[in-house]
Amino acid sequence: MSIIALDLGKKRVGVAVSESGKIATGLTVIDSSDEKLFLDHLGEMCKREKVQKIVIGLPLSANHRINSQTVWSREFAKKIKRALDIDIEYVDEAFSSAQAQMNIIAAGKKKNKIKDREIDVESARIILEQYLNESSR
Repeated sequence: MSIIALDLGKKRVGVAVSESGKIATGLTVIDSSDEKLFLDHLGEMCKREKVQKIVIGLPLSANHRINSQTVWSREFAKKIKRALDIDIEYVDEAFSSAQAQMNIIAAGKKKNKIKDREIDVESARIILEQYLNESSR
């Protein structure tokens, strides 16, 4: 059984997976501009990967307060839960995009050559890694 993490966005969603519960791997990006198509695609992926849990990054403000993006993410997560009936947990994703960009640069890619999709996938991987680290304590 697998766990996936989602870095939610209104245009794209980064996806990462952990089959072992120990290692997080970036998987793909799913277009989220059409909600029904997104949910269909995510549902197929969850079946294929035998997903038992979805971890969603919650964008909180710097002082850990709820903002409009947090509210949107929770509402979108409720739609995912209704459509797929899979357990959902949340992780504070503060600074995951900035960390993702730094990781990609550290891997040798020039800043002006990084694609948004790469950041989305790496952000999802960071979210999942954070969840796995917290749940192993």
